[in-house]
Amino acid sequence: MTDFNEFRLWKKDRLHEYLWERGLLTTGNKNELDLVTLVFGASFFSIEQKASAKDANTEKAQQYQKLFSIRMGYISHTAVLLTNSTALWVYA
Repeated sequence: MTDFNEFRLWKKDRLHEYLWERGLLTTGNKNELDLVTLVFGASFFSIEQKASAKDANTEKAQQYQKLFSIRMGYISHTAVLLTNSTALWVYA
């Protein structure tokens, strides 16, 4: 864990970035000491970085693969079209 005084050496932009990466609000009228306190708290409570958009898409793709896996193999690029309450499976 980083020491509070070490965070005080960070520039305001870096403090904002650290909080934003963890999904914490940085809006409003916060002075530098407020930001340092928030960053220290995030560090103390081990708040992890949010997944990037690429990581989130990869995770969704893996969930999609699990959802459409079958005993004999994997259905690739499956789409479902709904027409008048009838499901039509389209295989690519």
